Amino acid sequence: MAYTFISSLFVNICILISMIFLAGSATMARRYKPFAPDAGLLSQILAGVVIGGIGVLLMAYSVKIPPVIVDLRYIPVILAALIGRLPTALVAAVIVTFFRLTLYPVTESSLWACAGLFIMILFTFLIRRTTLTMIQKALLANLFGALYISVHFYMFVLNHTLYWTVIMPGFWIASWTALLTSGMLILFLRRVGASFAVLEETANIDFLTGLNNARSFDKAINAAVAKATEQRKPLALLLIDIDFFKRTNDTYGHPAGDAVLAQLGQVLAESCRAVDIISRNGGEEFSVILPGCDHSLTSQIAERIRRTVQERPFILPDGTRINITVSIGVSQLQGTGHSTEQLIKQADDALYQAKHSGRNQVQFAV
Repeated sequence: MAYTFISSLFVNICILISMIFLAGSATMARRYKPFAPDAGLLSQILAGVVIGGIGVLLMAYSVKIPPVIVDLRYIPVILAALIGRLPTALVAAVIVTFFRLTLYPVTESSLWACAGLFIMILFTFLIRRTTLTMIQKALLANLFGALYISVHFYMFVLNHTLYWTVIMPGFWIASWTALLTSGMLILFLRRVGASFAVLEETANIDFLTGLNNARSFDKAINAAVAKATEQRKPLALLLIDIDFFKRTNDTYGHPAGDAVLAQLGQVLAESCRAVDIISRNGGEEFSVILPGCDHSLTSQIAERIRRTVQERPFILPDGTRINITVSIGVSQLQGTGHSTEQLIKQADDALYQAKHSGRNQVQFAV
């Protein structure tokens, strides 16, 4: 009996850890955040269904000591109440309760066990309001749950020798092992998810200016062209290049050049609209995607950028103030047959023309 009891609880621990790992990995892969503060009701309910399913699976590998069954199904419910919203925890508890009363006989013991899940949820949400750390809250919630279940077992297990020698030692060791292991795994998955989000953002953001990088520009321009073509709306592209940037680097050094690039990014952000997509495409070349801009508005924005750059002093790391200028090539989406490649090439050709026509000017593609 002792071997069966311990092995079943060990299986429960393995199932719980495996399911948390699989569910956590799936949410990261799908960019799904059911426990985020702004998670929608449907997301909360789906998370509750998954957690409830884990509880049912744990129940399927329980130890039956009539009239009670011993397992760790309360652990995922407590975890749901700790890190999730109320609908998530309630849905999980309802699912576990339904299967407990459906798969096994309905007795006074089973009703007490089911009621215990909702009492644990209430207690957990009460301590969530305290100033305790998350670890302290988890330990306190599990202590309450383990005590409730221990009292429940004591009330209904007839063989008290079995209760004290097998059930209680095995259950307490298993419950704390399951909680601590699950908690560490959840913390690990959260840290991995946060690190992945940082890496993903870094992969799409230029480290120097904070603007989109070339990779983001490729995605944005393709999406913008597709949307403008579908909706038959105007779209413009600006390619911007700093005039004589190599001279700045050679005269003042590369840290000075980096300062100029960073400040130019700020100028572009200040000169464009909120809907415009600004990128640093590489080196001293920048781009601006202008959704919904006709020729007149595009010309105004491009000229505003050129004039602001010309008039603004750029401050170098040593305090020196210099002035720079930019050349801007402009292309516009023309008709539904206009491709992304054509739009970029025409802007690049216009930028080339601006460079060879004296610089510090805006040139539209012919």
